[in-house]
Formats: sequence, structure tokens, C-alpha cells
Amino acid sequence: MGDVAPSEREPNKPPGRVTPTAEGILRLHGANVERAARVVRLAADLFHSTSAAHGLPTEDLEVVRTAACLHDLGAGATGPTQAAQLVLQHGIAGLEAADVAVVAGAVGSLGGLVAAPDDDGRAARICALVAIAAALDDDGAIDTQVAHVDDTRRALRVYVGPPAFAGSVKSANAASAASDQTLRRPMRLAADGGSVSLHAWGSVAAALALPFAKWRPTRAERDGKFKWLLDRACVMEGSTGQAATIAWQNHCQKRWLAAARPSAVVWPWENQSWERQFVRDAKVANVATIGYQHTVVGPQLLNHSPRSNADGTASLPERIFCNGPSTMAQLKAYGIEESRMKIAG
Repeated sequence: MGDVAPSEREPNKPPGRVTPTAEGILRLHGANVERAARVVRLAADLFHSTSAAHGLPTEDLEVVRTAACLHDLGAGATGPTQAAQLVLQHGIAGLEAADVAVVAGAVGSLGGLVAAPDDDGRAARICALVAIAAALDDDGAIDTQVAHVDDTRRALRVYVGPPAFAGSVKSANAASAASDQTLRRPMRLAADGGSVSLHAWGSVAAALALPFAKWRPTRAERDGKFKWLLDRACVMEGSTGQAATIAWQNHCQKRWLAAARPSAVVWPWENQSWERQFVRDAKVANVATIGYQHTVVGPQLLNHSPRSNADGTASLPERIFCNGPSTMAQLKAYGIEESRMKIAG
């Protein structure tokens, strides 16, 4: 008889077996220990440098390190379900059963397994940090100089500055309870000398012209059968700063394309006016464009239709990743070629 009641035993762990460390589990199953050590270091760096964004308590650092160590357990013949089960069966020395379950969920999610509901977002945020660290290691990163943290729209995206490594930057997303931030956040991030906002590519001359930015339809457009509707829209939009905001966005993103010269750009696609201009500028700069569907496509969201573009399909991304067959069918009905689209889930 032991001092621990049966209900308090670690789940699925046979009595009398010594609980292994995370490194021990890796070695037992022949995983890449050297890569695991690199990802652990990168994940720990990210944990500290993005603490204001992910909001995890300090004590979760060990859980993040453990999940990072075991993140590749599902590689090869072992699938994500089996990898998660292995973590639960072995247990992990030094972690409570609840934390072991979080690690197992993260390992399974990183392998493609659909995670169980995560009410407080803790497991999702841990999974995101590990996914980012693993992606950085894939790209040859040796440190995690964070260039920008975007935690708007309840999503966490971390972009890493090019001095850290050579190669394309991958990103990972996770649910976050953070909301839109003021100018303080980009200013604070910029304090390290390696972080910038898109505004950094704007010119003073262009900024001086912004008060005069206005939507000006052509005479032919204003003389059509929708003249009064068009006049009404001009007045409504002209009474706000929207025209200036879009003009500044277009200016900054065009200059960013010229300076950064990326091979491809991926963004949440809604076919807004700034996106259309971005595609046009990207084509001139010979940059591939990929839009992943950001919202549902309903009967009233006509901005998704190429018929709302002055140049039709010419200002659509080269590839559009759809949420599912229903929205893909709707976009096809709007006039977007099926060859341009792909279901990505």
C-alpha cells in the first residue's frame, strides 16, 4: 500500500515505474535531442521577450520548456495522437499531472491533432510559443530578436527581425486575450533598435499631403444612374479620416515592398481597398501574393467579389486559401476562378 490514493496517481502511469524526464523520453524514442535543445532555448527566450503579449505566469516557463523539448516526438512514424498518449503514459518528472496534460495537448496540436477545448487559452498560448520557436529553428535562427508583436483581433503573431538569421520568417498564431493596443506598444518594441512599425517606411512629404486625401470619383462615374448614392457615399466617407488612413497605408506598404523585397507575402484576405492596391504594387515588385480567407463570406459581403474591383481579378492575390468548401463555392459564384483557390481549413 502506498501513501498516495489510487485517484491521485498520475494518469495511465503503471505503479512502480520511475517517471522519466523530458530528455529521457526523447532518448527512449530516438528523437532529435540536439534540435530539441535548440527549440527549448528559443522558446524560453520567446517566453521572456513576449511576456506582455502572452500573459502566462512565470511558473509556466517550465511547462513551455518541456513542451518545446518534446515538440518533435510525433515526427516520423509516430503520429500526433500516439505522441500525446506517450507523454501521458510516461508522465514527466517534476510536473504535476495537469501540466503533463497541457504538454501532451501541445505535442499533439503541434503534430496536427485537434486539441481539446482550452477555456483560458493557456495551452493554445504555450503551443504557439513552441510552434514559433520550432519554426525559427527550421529557419536557422540562433536567437529571438522580436521585431513586432501583433496581438490585435485576439490573435498573437510574432515577427522576428532579419539580423537574427538568414531565411524566410515563419509565424504561428494562437488565441490571446489581448486587445488592440495604442502607440505605446510599437514604441516600446522599437526601443531595442531592431523593431519597426509599418509607419517607419512612410515619408514626411506623403504625410503632409494626407489632410487633402479624398475619394474623388470620375465625372463619368458621378453621372451614372447611381449618382445620388455615389454622392452620398462621397460625403459620408469624406467626413472621416478613412481616405487619409488608406492613402497612408498604401504609401507605407509600397515603400516596404521596395525596401524589404520579400519573395512572397501572406495575409488575412478580405479584399479591402488597401489589399487591392497592395497586390498591384506586389506584382510590380515581382512579389508572390497569398491571401487566406479572414472572415466568413456571406451574401452581403460583396467586397469579396472581383466585380467590386476596378480591375476585376487583376488585383486579387495569386492564391486564395479558403476556410472550407462552402465559402469556396460562394467565392466561385462571385466570379473568382477555382484555379486560384484552395481549401486550407
